[in-house]
Amino acid sequence: MQVTPSGTYPQAARTSTETATRATGSSPSTPTANPADTGDFQPTGDLAKLLTAIRQTPDVRSDAVQSASARVASGELSTPEAATETARAILDSNKTTGE
Repeated sequence: MQVTPSGTYPQAARTSTETATRATGSSPSTPTANPADTGDFQPTGDLAKLLTAIRQTPDVRSDAVQSASARVASGELSTPEAATETARAILDSNKTTGE
C-alpha cells in the first residue's frame, strides 16, 4: 500500500535557533519569547480578568501554612488516625484526577 499526500503544504520557515536546536538536539540558550511578553498578544474580556486574578493570587497560602504548622506543633498530625486520613485523601485525590 502506498500513501500519497493529497495536497501540498508549504514548509514553515525556521529560524537559525530552531535549526541549531534540531541539529544538536539541545534547547536554545535563550528562552522562546512568550507572545504575551512581546506585546503581540493582548487578552481581552474574561481571559484578561482571569489573568489579572491569577497574577494577584499569592504563590503561598500563608493561612494554610500557619494552620498546618500549628497542627504539626500540637501533635495533631502525628497520630495513626491522621496518617490514615492523609492516605485516604491522597487516594481519593488520585481517583478524581485519573492518576
